[in-house]
Amino acid sequence: MELAALTGDPATTPETAVETVAGAVAAATGVLVDPGLGALRSLVGALGERKTLVCLDNCEHVLDAAADVVAALGRECPEVTVLTTSQEPLGLANETVWRVPPLAGDEAVTLFLERAATVRPGITAANDVVRTLCQRLDGIPLALELAAAWLRTLTPEQVEAGLTDRFGLLVRGPRG
Repeated sequence: MELAALTGDPATTPETAVETVAGAVAAATGVLVDPGLGALRSLVGALGERKTLVCLDNCEHVLDAAADVVAALGRECPEVTVLTTSQEPLGLANETVWRVPPLAGDEAVTLFLERAATVRPGITAANDVVRTLCQRLDGIPLALELAAAWLRTLTPEQVEAGLTDRFGLLVRGPRG
């Protein structure tokens, strides 16, 4: 499930954030939340001994809350495995961190073109700017995905020109 949409109100308490993340996981896994127990307790109770893989995407937006939910699942649901993606680790004792390595030339181009096709069909590797973009982004998968998302509103040439500010274009990305 995509957690980026859960970035909340700055006034949100840590407990509310944990319940919000747990509620999103419960909804994605089909767990009904008992108002008397709350989302986290309902989730833990429902998953209990079930052998389940839970995937949480973009945890960096709710890092502390996601870490608390994952920790609770790890403590209380021995058959649940959690796979998370984040720009930084959750910081849990039993966490295994796998850093995504840069992609080599053709792999980087392939990823870029796959992502580009979702927003602007017709861009091909024959376009020299695509190869230049991938090289300038050092084959970093997240950078490639962010650059491809800009093709919704910019041409490949405009995206490449925007990289003069190295990664500035990528961090300003389109909302959502």
